[in-house]
Amino acid sequence: MECFSTTCRNNLLPRLKTTQGNSQLLTTGYFSTFPPKPQGKCSHGGILDSSRFSGAKGGINKDSTSPLFSPHHYLHLKAATLATEATLTVLRDLRDSVGHRNFLKLFSVKQVPALVFVMDTTGSMFEEIHAARLRAQSIIQSRANSPGQLGTFVLVPFHDPGVGPVFETDDPGQFMQHMEGLMALGGGDEPEMCLSAIQLALTHSPPLSEIFVFTDASPKDAHLFAVVKALSLEKQSKVTFLLTEDPNYTKESRGRLMRRKRRSREPLSPDRFNLYSSLSSLSGGLTIFTTNSDIHRVSTIVEDNTAADKVTLLHVESHKDLMSVHTFRVDSSVKNVTLHVSGTMTECILTSPSDQSQSLLNEEGPLAVLQQFQGLYRVNLFPPLQPGQWKLQAKSNGHLTFNVIGDSGVDFLYYFAIITNETHPGLARVDGNPTAGVPAFLVVAVTGLGSDEEASFSHATLLGAEGESLQQVKLNSSSSSIYSLEELVGLVDPFPRVPFCIRLSGEDSRGNKLERVSTEMVEPTHIQIQ
Repeated sequence: MECFSTTCRNNLLPRLKTTQGNSQLLTTGYFSTFPPKPQGKCSHGGILDSSRFSGAKGGINKDSTSPLFSPHHYLHLKAATLATEATLTVLRDLRDSVGHRNFLKLFSVKQVPALVFVMDTTGSMFEEIHAARLRAQSIIQSRANSPGQLGTFVLVPFHDPGVGPVFETDDPGQFMQHMEGLMALGGGDEPEMCLSAIQLALTHSPPLSEIFVFTDASPKDAHLFAVVKALSLEKQSKVTFLLTEDPNYTKESRGRLMRRKRRSREPLSPDRFNLYSSLSSLSGGLTIFTTNSDIHRVSTIVEDNTAADKVTLLHVESHKDLMSVHTFRVDSSVKNVTLHVSGTMTECILTSPSDQSQSLLNEEGPLAVLQQFQGLYRVNLFPPLQPGQWKLQAKSNGHLTFNVIGDSGVDFLYYFAIITNETHPGLARVDGNPTAGVPAFLVVAVTGLGSDEEASFSHATLLGAEGESLQQVKLNSSSSSIYSLEELVGLVDPFPRVPFCIRLSGEDSRGNKLERVSTEMVEPTHIQIQ
């Protein structure tokens, strides 16, 4: 029946509510002028639909609670509830068909972190390959006692000019057999096809992976940097480089040049690893310059980062020669906190929430134990962990990267969205990077809270590369749980012009503060094509 107001109540003819035989009397609403709406049919309706003026006038959509967009706005909540229940039914049927483990893997939810190695296999890489084998073996053994917790294993070898083939398996035995078959052979000139191999690794690994690159050579395929960077940010995967090479290494200063049979007689530029440092910085990983003698111990970082339920509490870089000060927050759900620092420190002081301090480089103390390797410091906080804000003061004569991780099920996922007023008005996910200087929405989903747990998240903070606060984004919801249908939404106005990462802040049910950091750097684009 025709409507004569914005709200179309009871405009469905009673006789159409029952089907006659197998005939489909009802159809979805027609929109706009193509295809043309037959006489007597329904329109989608709303101010964006030009077909709403032809009979039967009005419309039937329930997409929003606004009468301007939805003539059946009063049925929106009922329709949304039915749609949600139907979606859950489909997902449950799918889970019953493919099994619990494959279902979670399909959606990249609560899956064991993939172990992804990108391995330089030239003649100088014997120690690095051996270290990677030992780490893989250790990780496989630690997961062996947890059925269904083995995860995916990916290996991408490269040299010059060869890359691959990619070896991907869920079978740890096959993976170790393949690792045993890796040989360090040949060589050539200094640069090699490293970025091509990383691109393959990112393509074949699941989202949110940790990718570890073992090499001692700069990239020959620098033209791929933008592609690899975009792919790592899209999949929110971290790339960490373990480099057994001194960036200041020249033919005059190091005899090892001959091992690689480099053709060039020119001194090698100390900037030749800059692309690696940029990629690790943007993806939330580390670049560690170490030595063959230390690679076995430095590679413990692989095990630290690929354990299940790892969350990030702090990820920040420092370029200052002066003392830099950084803080991170430990809550009651966090266990086993580990701090990694890449670079060379001259001083480092850790302070607990109760104001107890320990100079990590100079003394044993009550707060933590430090292991020092070439290019990497590994600090383990002693249990029981004091909840609250911890402080880290560090001094260096160069670049430092700090990364603090812990065990906790509570984490978050996010994306950016803009308002769209097309057929279905609402928030639409931004395709690619957000635009600098333009407002958009941050949409956050908290994961891992049990049905008996509650937490409220008040705001997110956009952080620059050195941990500085660029903008605070207020979130619209007071509570969230694993069963909640709510997403947290906040307006970013405007987007920063520099890369940033996101820190989510809130409180648990006992009033203790919660913080989580998503370490990849979002890089706003400065171009908008319309």
